[in-house]
Amino acid sequence: MAAHQSYDVFVSYARNPLTDDWMREMITLLNEWIEETSGRTARIFFDVIELEMGLSWTQVAENALRHSKMMLALISPRYFVGKWTIAEWRTFAARERMLSPRRSIIVPAVIQGGDAFPVWARDHEWVDLRKFAAGPKIQPNSPLYFRFNEAIMALAKTVGQTIAGAPAFNKKWPVVLPTQLDATDVL
Repeated sequence: MAAHQSYDVFVSYARNPLTDDWMREMITLLNEWIEETSGRTARIFFDVIELEMGLSWTQVAENALRHSKMMLALISPRYFVGKWTIAEWRTFAARERMLSPRRSIIVPAVIQGGDAFPVWARDHEWVDLRKFAAGPKIQPNSPLYFRFNEAIMALAKTVGQTIAGAPAFNKKWPVVLPTQLDATDVL
């Protein structure tokens, strides 16, 4: 892969059949609002189905982590118990520590739960999407849909600003893999 950023956004989330469809719809709407507010479509790594010939999922994920400008973390109770999601968070947190001046390239959005975050994940400003991700599908033109749309528009502005302020690619950025975590990393 070339020495550049292939993706603007790496979406980190724990799979959950109750919210997977909602997340796909939310990411589509988010990208529409990013385009509306910034004038361009964001390149988002989310649930990639296509694997490059001969590459394992680990290789694809490692490349996407290394070549993404920022991370949107969709937080649920499963998030901080999954080794992949913790490794993804640790990857971008390590990159943040390398930046001078230090700035955030992690945008966490809580979609479920929100009561048990590890200490190392509490220093970011959280976006609260819990009232939209729970329950039945939000019906278009309902009052809840309009509030959801406004919340995603605000998130798109934050993500767009984070993309714009992201540092240039650095081949020395670390990638943390699940095999590198120890028992203290997982809740």
